[in-house]
Amino acid sequence: MDRDEKARMRNYIGEHLDVSDARLSDYQAQRLVDFIDNYAQYRWRSFERNSTHRGSVPTASTRAATQSSTLSPT
Repeated sequence: MDRDEKARMRNYIGEHLDVSDARLSDYQAQRLVDFIDNYAQYRWRSFERNSTHRGSVPTASTRAATQSSTLSPT
């Protein structure tokens, strides 16, 4: 995408959202334009961020172990 096209997209996005301090990739700018243009389709839908990294998310077994260790007298 050339600079002029990206500038036009930023201006269009800026009419609807505050992106003054945001650095947008070409992909992000295109997604936002799509979102703005097709807002009626996205309205009332929730989006969940999926990640393949589990991090420190407790599983059922670790939650049960934590609960039993905190509830048992020492």
